[in-house]
Amino acid sequence: MNINKHFTVKSNWQIWRILISESDYLVLESRDKDTKEASFHSYHLETGKPLFENFQPDEKYYVGIETIYKDILYFHKYPKPDLPNHKGIAAFDIVTSEMLWDNEEYSFLFAHNEKLYCFKQGFDERYFYTVDYKTGEMLEDIGSDYRKINALRMEADRQNNFDDYIFPKLDFDESEFKPLILDNLKNPEVHGNIEYATFDNLLMFNYHLKEGGEFYTNYFRIIDLKNHNTLFEEALNKKSGSLFTDSFFIYKNYLILLKEKNGLIIYKLEM
Repeated sequence: MNINKHFTVKSNWQIWRILISESDYLVLESRDKDTKEASFHSYHLETGKPLFENFQPDEKYYVGIETIYKDILYFHKYPKPDLPNHKGIAAFDIVTSEMLWDNEEYSFLFAHNEKLYCFKQGFDERYFYTVDYKTGEMLEDIGSDYRKINALRMEADRQNNFDDYIFPKLDFDESEFKPLILDNLKNPEVHGNIEYATFDNLLMFNYHLKEGGEFYTNYFRIIDLKNHNTLFEEALNKKSGSLFTDSFFIYKNYLILLKEKNGLIIYKLEM
């Protein structure tokens, strides 16, 4: 198995969210940690080429991503800075970098069968609607039938497919790979939990060592399960005052590493 660096991404701000569309477009949400100003970026995983970088909707602060559906990115706003609920839907085409439609009245629920399910908040109950995912045109007024909405949401959840993803496991103490990892590290000063995953004959994990007084370094390592040799190592975060989780995941044959909070390194895992 070859581990080949494919491309890197570096943002001026901290990466908050990482999503991948149905056509393998990587989408990032990054934010200034002080002002909370947001910007958005997209790259084609196959080529590494950017589709857009540092895109900002009209609202730069109180905005976030609801979901990606059929290569359309759906944004929401926050009605007030101190309220967590979402308001409004804006549809942005990832491929053309075009804002398709914007509706301030609806709030997003879920996407299913080429429709968006959304609602308006009444005085004491919600009123549900479907809109066309491409145009935002209202298709159906469902009223306040929450039972129908709950059934449709369950159906949509069942159709969501995460088979292409491998996320690190957290059960290190019970893992069959614990002896191998500890033997490979040969370092008793590991801090925090070790997260791990396997891909073909590769065992991947990240771990923290305290280096330079009170600071931690977050390392990522790959071991060959056949001969137990170390194939790869990368320092993901240096001089950190805290421990990191969710530092890596695999999508199809792409290994995606989060580097220093504001960067990604994408590797291809190839025979």
